[in-house]
Amino acid sequence: MGETVLGTSSLPYSAALLQALLLVVVTFIIYLAVRLRPGRAITSTTTKVEQYHGCAAGAVAACSPAASAAAPLPPGPVPWPVVGNVPEMMLNKPTFRWIHLMMKEMGTDIACVRLGAVHVVPITCPRIAREVLKKQDANFVSRPLTFASKTFSGGYRSAVLSPSGDQWKKMRRVLTSEIICPSRHKWLHDKRADEADNLTRYVYNLATAGGSSSGVDVRHVTRHYCGNVIRRLAFNRRYFGEPQPDGGPGPLEVQHMDAVFTSLGVLYASASPTTSPGCSASTSKATRRP
Repeated sequence: MGETVLGTSSLPYSAALLQALLLVVVTFIIYLAVRLRPGRAITSTTTKVEQYHGCAAGAVAACSPAASAAAPLPPGPVPWPVVGNVPEMMLNKPTFRWIHLMMKEMGTDIACVRLGAVHVVPITCPRIAREVLKKQDANFVSRPLTFASKTFSGGYRSAVLSPSGDQWKKMRRVLTSEIICPSRHKWLHDKRADEADNLTRYVYNLATAGGSSSGVDVRHVTRHYCGNVIRRLAFNRRYFGEPQPDGGPGPLEVQHMDAVFTSLGVLYASASPTTSPGCSASTSKATRRP
């Protein structure tokens, strides 16, 4: 009995053709969505910022979609579906200059740029910034509730990452009365001075070890000086491992500080509120504790 063999040479070409057609269709749909979607009208800058109190903060603020749906948004560029204005932000570096130029062209002191599901509201007017940071301070004093911040703080048991509330007020009261009070600051003066002397000695050793042409990495030195001060104040020791003859950090200290700053870099990388509605600041400049 003869067997019929189906040709398979055309299958890869058919799959590639379908993928190309699908890409063309998706691109056309996105193009129509962007072109047909009306942009936000430019509002006079004399309008009070209370109209935008659902999504404005300090220099840069982030709002959840639920909050932006309940309050009018400031003017801004028309976002792409899903990704928002991320493509424009990636193509125009540095981002802050692109934002300032965009706001200048639109003639507004408050704008709204959507990055994914987060609305970022930049403010360049000092009057509006004071309105946000002083009169509307209670709406923007808290920090975003993210999985990363909850994990790093052990369930928001740290005063730095905890959201505003009764628990944070209790921790703040303890910090101001016991930790950062003038008497404690004076008591720890000798340890800070000792670390400052060690910093000077370490920089001198770096400058003289490689000759006159050697340079000093200021970021590296400053980062480890801060780490040394914190370890001395918290654990009364400068090193986790063996002391270094030049006064610099050892392998364990380098790994520790690299891990700390890497964690800080990704802590609010996707600062979209997870549990609480409303606004939450996305950067350290945007969030101000009272």
